[in-house]
Amino acid sequence: MRLRQVVKAQFYEVQRRWGRWASHRPNLKQSAIVIFTVHSIAPARSDMAISVTRFREQMEGVLAAGYRALTIDQVLAVLSSKAGPCDPAFALTFDDGYRSVLTDALPVLEALQIPATVFLTTGFLDRRVSPPWQSADTNLQAEYKNQTEFFQPLNWDEARSLARHPLIRIGGHTDTHPLLGLLTADAVREELRQSNAIIREQLGIETSLFAYPFGVRRYGAYSKRTEQLLHDTGYVCSMTSEISRARVGTGPWQIPRISLTQQDESRDAVAKAAGAYDWVGVAQSFYQSLFPNPHLGTPQ
Repeated sequence: MRLRQVVKAQFYEVQRRWGRWASHRPNLKQSAIVIFTVHSIAPARSDMAISVTRFREQMEGVLAAGYRALTIDQVLAVLSSKAGPCDPAFALTFDDGYRSVLTDALPVLEALQIPATVFLTTGFLDRRVSPPWQSADTNLQAEYKNQTEFFQPLNWDEARSLARHPLIRIGGHTDTHPLLGLLTADAVREELRQSNAIIREQLGIETSLFAYPFGVRRYGAYSKRTEQLLHDTGYVCSMTSEISRARVGTGPWQIPRISLTQQDESRDAVAKAAGAYDWVGVAQSFYQSLFPNPHLGTPQ
């Protein structure tokens, strides 16, 4: 196992142990809300997948702990508010556009009445690109190659079914899932234009919600320029993969999110919602400073 993978595995274990020790049930208004991000709902051996049983356990646990599920519009209103602390709450997002969001996640969301935002990579649904996208990370390549059945895209009929559902909002996740921050301004504009045009044509809707592929600034997922181009294109928010809860009053741009994984029990999901993982973003930045960007194929 490469050094990066050893350090990553140990770091995950440390943060989980700390989170379980430090978390608590909410009893006061909070100054931040957690936006969870999930990819596929499937029994794959990957950080990008959660079994349906574990996913339901996580959602039930967070609700039972006193957290209210917010729509994306409610999230943006809270983050743009200057009113101060809010009731304990969370929001749920799905990236890429996997079929399992419809077949496996949606029944759980319906049963628990949890709204979610699904960020679509349009080229994925068109079968022009597929995970691990352009990443040169050999571990990701092996994960997806050996488990393709768990990472199948929605087709457009299925996406239309999701888009019509009252619990679901659709957002953009580019056309080909690149590291946007490393592209020229013209290439970024084309990614956004193409994504918008295909969603409009296929789903008959306009979307103003956006999540960055890869999501980490240090790795080139976004920049000050991409933020300006999103604004110019008509988007009203951007979501990243920087690990933290989102602070009330910080506005709708560069919103951090926290991933849920198969290893997270319900108490771990509650810990993430309660703020026990807020320190992880700083550690994440330090970790990334030690190791080169894995998606660019730099020797590890």
